Amino acid sequence: MRSITRAVFFGAFSFLGAYFNLRFGVSLTLAGALLAGFGIGGILYTLMVRKLLMEYGQRGLVLRGGIACCAFFALTALAPVWPAMIACTIGLGFSFYMLHNTLQTKATEMAPQARGTAVAMYSSAWALGQAVGAAAMGLAIGLFDYRPAIIAFGAGYLALGLWMRRNLDRL
Repeated sequence: MRSITRAVFFGAFSFLGAYFNLRFGVSLTLAGALLAGFGIGGILYTLMVRKLLMEYGQRGLVLRGGIACCAFFALTALAPVWPAMIACTIGLGFSFYMLHNTLQTKATEMAPQARGTAVAMYSSAWALGQAVGAAAMGLAIGLFDYRPAIIAFGAGYLALGLWMRRNLDRL
């Protein structure tokens, strides 16, 4: 599960800089600055997580995170101008952490007697998923181009959010 989270999100995210450069003609420096919005989204999530957890609970967070992430990937693929990418990357960062941090919390709870081992396994799956996702996205771009691949990976994150909402107690 941890690998899938990273694969579908960072598979697509890792190619956004190149996509911004090709689609909008922005420099790679500006593309990198746009991608920094992910970090801003993460900070905003950190500032709001307590309120969000109280309002929606873990199930609500993974569901809303999956929905929002899918929407922001779709907007990223379809927006006609590059300034829209500022809101998209911030939204991607925020929505990624809604789902990912819930899963990360579950990782620390899965084996209370061996918490260190559980977190180490989580980290290994994290890295593996990110590598597999980037390779899969490269293949998808080669076969279908950027836009459909980005949207498909966003839909994969939505599917993951729906599955996690339903199976959160089993994780």
